[in-house]
Amino acid sequence: MSLVINHNITALNAWRNLTVTDRKMSKTMERLSSGLRINRAADDPAGLVISERMRAQLAGLTSAQRNTEKAINMVGTAEAALDKVNELLLKIRSLVVDTANLGVTDSQMAQANQDELEEAIDSITRIGNYTQFGTKYLLNGDVSTGVKFQIGANKNQTITVSIEDMRASALATGASITSTTILAASGVSNHGLYVLKHSDVLTAAVSNANSSGATALAQALIVIDKAIEEVSQQRGKLGAIVADNLEVNLDRVRVAYENLQAAESTIRDADMTYEMAEFTKYQIMMQAGTAMLAQANQIPNNILQLLR
Repeated sequence: MSLVINHNITALNAWRNLTVTDRKMSKTMERLSSGLRINRAADDPAGLVISERMRAQLAGLTSAQRNTEKAINMVGTAEAALDKVNELLLKIRSLVVDTANLGVTDSQMAQANQDELEEAIDSITRIGNYTQFGTKYLLNGDVSTGVKFQIGANKNQTITVSIEDMRASALATGASITSTTILAASGVSNHGLYVLKHSDVLTAAVSNANSSGATALAQALIVIDKAIEEVSQQRGKLGAIVADNLEVNLDRVRVAYENLQAAESTIRDADMTYEMAEFTKYQIMMQAGTAMLAQANQIPNNILQLLR
C-alpha cells in the first residue's frame, strides 16, 4: 500500500459512509417524528399515488357519512312532526265520536267540541306550514317531488326522499262525502279534513239530531280515518327509508371507511417498532463511522514520521 499526503482515500471512504448513515438516520428520525413512512413523493412514488387516491376516497366517505346522518335527522324531524299530527287526528276522531252520542249531546257540548276540533285542525295546518329542516319546509308539499342526498363517496350515489303535503287542506281530499250537512259550507271546494272545520260539522249535526246528523258524523269519521291512514302511510314510508336504506347505508359507509383507512395506513404509516430499531442501528453506525473517520484523518500524520 502506498502512502500519499495529497488525498486521504481512507478518510474520504469513511466520510462517504458516514454521510450515507447520517441521511438514513435523518430519514428514520423523520418517520419517527411524523409517524409516516411516506412524507414526500421520493419516499415511495407509487405508494404516494395510491395513498392520495385512498385519501380522496376517505374524504368522500366522511362527507357521505355526514350527509347520511343529516338525511336521517331530516326524516326524523318530519316523522316527529307527523307523530303530533297523528295525535291531533286521534283527538279529532274522539271529538266526533263523543258528539255522535246525539241522545245526550246538547248544542253547548257540540260547540265546545267543534271549537276544539277547529283548533286541532289549525294545529295540523301550522305543523304542516312550519316544520322545517334548515331552510327546507318538509310538510307543506315543497319536497313532494323529492330532495336528493349524496350518501356515497362517488357520483350518482344518491337517495331521493319525498314527503307529501300533510297540511289539513291536503289530507283526505279523496274521501267520499255526500252529506249535505258537511257540504253546506260556502266556499269549501274540497272534501278533505279542512272541510270539517268550515262546515261546523259537529254543531250542525247536533242541530239536525236525526238521520242526516248521524250520517254527517259517520262521514266525518270516514274523512278522519282517511287522513289518519294517509299520515300513517307517510310515516311508514319515512320509517322504511331510515331503517332499510339510510341506516344501512350509514353502516356500509362506516365499514368502508374503516377498511379503507386500514389499507391507507398500511401504505403510508410508519411501523414505529421497525423504525426505532433502524434508528438505533444507525446511531451505532454513526458513532462507529465518526470514530473511523477520526482514525483515517490520523493516517497523514503517520507519513510525517517518515519525513523526520
